[in-house]
Amino acid sequence: MIHTLIIDGNSLFKIGFHGVKNFYNDEQHVGAIFHFISTIKKWLVDGGYNKVVVFWDGPRNKIKRREIYPPYKEGRKRDKMREDSESFRYQQNRIKQYLEELFVRQGIYEYAEADDCIAYYCQNSPKEKKTIYTVDKDLTQLISKDVKVYLASTKTELTHEDKIPLRHIAIPPSNMPLVKILVGDSSDNFGGIEKLGEKSLLKMFPKVVEEDINFDYIFDISKEIINESPKNVIANNILKGKSREGEFGSEFYSMGTKLIDLKNPILKEESKKDIDELINSPLDPTDRHWKNIMKLMMEDGLFRFLPKKDDGWSEYLQPFIKLGRIEKKKYKKQK
Repeated sequence: MIHTLIIDGNSLFKIGFHGVKNFYNDEQHVGAIFHFISTIKKWLVDGGYNKVVVFWDGPRNKIKRREIYPPYKEGRKRDKMREDSESFRYQQNRIKQYLEELFVRQGIYEYAEADDCIAYYCQNSPKEKKTIYTVDKDLTQLISKDVKVYLASTKTELTHEDKIPLRHIAIPPSNMPLVKILVGDSSDNFGGIEKLGEKSLLKMFPKVVEEDINFDYIFDISKEIINESPKNVIANNILKGKSREGEFGSEFYSMGTKLIDLKNPILKEESKKDIDELINSPLDPTDRHWKNIMKLMMEDGLFRFLPKKDDGWSEYLQPFIKLGRIEKKKYKKQK
C-alpha cells in the first residue's frame, strides 16, 4: 500500500515564513525554507510515508471562483503585501527547487487553488492511503477511510471517525460544505444565511452534529418550522436564500455549492491530466542528485542549523535519500 503525504504548500510555507523568524543567511531570511524541508523530513521519519506530494496555489487562482462569487477572498491586502515581498518570493521559489531534487512531487497550475488539486488527487488515487497537511479546515470535507487531515494550526489529526470542531459545534466531515454554505465563512468572505449562526443551526437542525444531512433535510425542517411559526426569520431566510449580500433564492445554494463543495474541483482538463501523472507515473530521476541538494543548502547557509556532528548533514537528508530510492525503483520497473 502506498502511504502518501499531501501537503498544502501555501499553508506550510506561511507557517515557516511568519513563524521561523530568526533563521538568516547573512541578510537573507531562510526560516521558511528550513522549516518546510525539516517538516517533510519529520513526517517521513515519524509517519512512514513512501510518497510526498505538494500542491501550491497557482497564478490567478481566485479568478474562477470570483466568476461565481465576485467578493470571494476580498479584503486580504495585508497578506498580499507580505506575498509581494522579495523574501517571500525568493523562499517559495527556492523551496520548489529543493523539492525537485528531493523527489517530492509538486503541482501548481494557472487558475487553480491547491484545495481543488488536493481534492482531485484524493478522489482519483484509490490505491493510496493519504494524509493531508494543512491549516485549512475546508479540506476536512475530504476525510474518508482512506484520507486523514492533519490541522497544523491545532496539531490535530482527524479521521473519518472524528468530528470537525468549529467555534460552537463539532460536525461530521461530510457536513462541512453544507454548514459553511449556511453559516458563511469569513476567510472566504462568503456571507451565509442572514441571522443564522452555529448555535441557531444546531437548535433548528440537531442532526447536523450526528449524521450526514443534505439541503433537502434543511428545507423540509424549515418548512415545518414556518408551518408552526410563520414569522420565523431564520427559516424564512433559508427558504428564500437570503444571505447578508441579498436574496438569491435557490441560486444561493447553487452558488455556494460551486464555491465551497470540493466534490467537483474547479480545474482545467490539462491540470487534471497532470495530477493523474503525479498519481500514476514514477518520477524521472535524471539529474536529481543529493549533491545538488548539498549545493543549495550551502548557498542558503542551512548547514549551520543542523546538529553539530560529522554526519549531521547525511542524517538530515537520509529520509529523502530513502524516498529517492523508492522513486528510482518505480522508474526502473516501469522502464
